Amino acid sequence: MGEFSGPTGGTGLITTAPPRSAWESRKCITICVLIALSFFQFNMDTIFSNSFQAMPSFLAVFGFPDPSLPGGYGIDSEFQSLMTALLQLGLAGGGLIQSPLSRWFPRRASYWFGYIFSVIAITIQITTSSQGIVYLGRTFLGIANGLYVSATILYISEVAPANLRGSMVTIYIFLQSCGGIFGAGFIYAFRNYTTRSGYQIPLGVLYIIPTFLFIFA
Repeated sequence: MGEFSGPTGGTGLITTAPPRSAWESRKCITICVLIALSFFQFNMDTIFSNSFQAMPSFLAVFGFPDPSLPGGYGIDSEFQSLMTALLQLGLAGGGLIQSPLSRWFPRRASYWFGYIFSVIAITIQITTSSQGIVYLGRTFLGIANGLYVSATILYISEVAPANLRGSMVTIYIFLQSCGGIFGAGFIYAFRNYTTRSGYQIPLGVLYIIPTFLFIFA
């Protein structure tokens, strides 16, 4: 262990915090798991978006009649591509916003701004029947997800004990997978709905985690 010279010229030892067990760090671990629900949200939304494009309830609003297809509807390939691309574009934008946001505001501000973008985006997608407005909703939701996931990785990296940091950072991978599994199961339950509620209800589920993060972050 090395030595350093203090501001008064004295000699001291460079020390590090002793390793902490998972039990001793249980409060920190719990908080990190709850914050990492943002990754659950992100992958759940991705599954929803991809699945909507094959659901009768969504196709009846945003597709076009085509008796030659099994479901009786088709959907424009440009609309499909832009729904995915704009979400990713927004995700990149949210990640870029994170840097100046973290400089001027506390980390929790990312969850507050993410909540605002999420609520606007989800409400737009639930209420509109216009493809152009859906594009705006997907972009806003991407920005929200970008803010969430970048803030979560930074937060966990900062607060996790050094000896547990690697394990705790990978929490988000597990929760991201869980979000995909839950999203797929939820879509399966609504796969045969022919009314707009078939895609509106899954979209409504996306309010839950942003609201939780807004209140408790």
